[in-house]
Amino acid sequence: MKKILILTLFCLLAALPSYAGPRYVEGEAIAAIKMAPAGNVAAGVMSAKNSAAASASSAAVESGAELIQVFSPIAAGEVQAAASAKRASSSGSELLALAHFRGAAGETTAQLIARLKENPNVVSAMPNYMMPVSSVKPNDPMWKEQWGSERIKLPEVWEHGVGSQEVVAVVFDTGVIYDHEDLKDNMFVFDEKLLNGIKNNGVSLDVGEFKGSHGVWCHSRGLYADKEGLIHDDGFFPAVPVGPGGTEGAASADIDCGDVGRMRIVGDVNGHGTHVAGIVGAVGGNGIGVAGTNWHVKLMAANVFSMYRDGDDNYGVTALVSDQMRAIDFIVAAKRAGANIRVANMSIGMWAGPEEEELSPYGAKVKQLSDAGIIICAAAGNEGQNIDDPQDTKDFDYRGKLSYPACFKVENMISVGASTSGDGCAVYSNYSSSGKWVDIFAPGDNILSTCRRSWIVNPSSDVDTFDPSGYVSISGTSMASPYVAGAAALLCSLYPDKSAAEIRSMLLNGAEHGLLAEGYSKYGMLNVLGAYNYGQPSSGGSSGGGCAAGFGALALIGAALLPFIRRAGRK
Repeated sequence: MKKILILTLFCLLAALPSYAGPRYVEGEAIAAIKMAPAGNVAAGVMSAKNSAAASASSAAVESGAELIQVFSPIAAGEVQAAASAKRASSSGSELLALAHFRGAAGETTAQLIARLKENPNVVSAMPNYMMPVSSVKPNDPMWKEQWGSERIKLPEVWEHGVGSQEVVAVVFDTGVIYDHEDLKDNMFVFDEKLLNGIKNNGVSLDVGEFKGSHGVWCHSRGLYADKEGLIHDDGFFPAVPVGPGGTEGAASADIDCGDVGRMRIVGDVNGHGTHVAGIVGAVGGNGIGVAGTNWHVKLMAANVFSMYRDGDDNYGVTALVSDQMRAIDFIVAAKRAGANIRVANMSIGMWAGPEEEELSPYGAKVKQLSDAGIIICAAAGNEGQNIDDPQDTKDFDYRGKLSYPACFKVENMISVGASTSGDGCAVYSNYSSSGKWVDIFAPGDNILSTCRRSWIVNPSSDVDTFDPSGYVSISGTSMASPYVAGAAALLCSLYPDKSAAEIRSMLLNGAEHGLLAEGYSKYGMLNVLGAYNYGQPSSGGSSGGGCAAGFGALALIGAALLPFIRRAGRK
């Protein structure tokens, strides 16, 4: 019974995280039984199905078992069993009856199978196994708290693969704590050859400083608002390597100190980026913390945030467009130099008039990132606005504006809204009633992931993004976007020959179109299994399924004051 044994082993392995061995209905068995030749059937008029039922009934009587049901007969050649003396005479054209039996009261499955096999006409018998949905679940202790990963059907896709360190995902954010216990093994490491290639593509950097690092930090110096609310800075720092070195001793004084040796170990200026990175690619199956959308991937940090002081001498962090553009140059150069960068996540955003942005230098750089064959997943924003008809609020007048970069209509962009555990649109999430400005929704409410273990800018601005445990739950479109980015990276590992446009199409067309589509987005709810199935040649293109308000730091920075404000959320 080679075919049956392989199937059983497959399901056993898939179920190992849940229980120690295969389960079955005690006292039941399924057997294959030789059928009487048609010529021996009275009057030669009995159908194969009736003959199967007769053969099964006879086996039941001889073994003292109850016949529960009979299945359609099969050719003997379809059962691949080791030959035995009593089965050697089986003809390739012989039919076998397949039947389901129940033993006598108190009889075990093993006993029933043993009695069935005493009958020379019983070719094989097996337990009536229970088979769980084919899925792989990690042994990470906080897995049960990761509702979003279950919701988008990641375990079912992990049955086919859990990611690859050949795939690189870039996190444009506040940085990454690259030596975090649940991230360090998935961090990208720059080598000399790649760095020389980046230089040859027009990026100014010190190869020696960047060798062994995990990303790039592009930030500005002395960013502050005066008493009138005007924003000033003292220029920008040359690109700073992210790591290596221990991040534990980093302090806010290191951020703008000008010493590369000190700045490189900051890692993350807030903790938000570390949370995003964990959703994309916290190491899975290592018995530690959480599991990312990819158990294996290479995370490349693109820190684009600077420390900011407002007119009341309160500190926070923000990202300038100019620093993002420098980081995009670096990432595109790395792609051209040979880094297999497939996905970039941008859980950041601002509101601006489309007439300002569609032909802007920033828009051109985002398009360049897309044109490099990189899927861009961008948070739709946390203002609770219908982007088709945004309103004037007491905090900001959104009328006539769009949320960028999510609303840039470049080829490989995916704009992401946030859903709740009840499959609703999170109250803070932006949405698009026409479907034009938001492509898809993904879990964003109360999402558990990695974080800083201590604050760095100040405890009030970082309150939502650090915890001594190294793990914290946050809400926002910032959390929804990396679910889609992580799903894109996972699909790239499973379909390495598909283009960015093809992977994007799989994600969108494989979504659950019946949820959060009409009135909210174009495609609905992320379903990674649906996306995976959509990419199968036999799918025929069919679908497989159908940060709350800003951090304390952002309360200090008005959206109308700065050219760029990140997305974040509260616990």
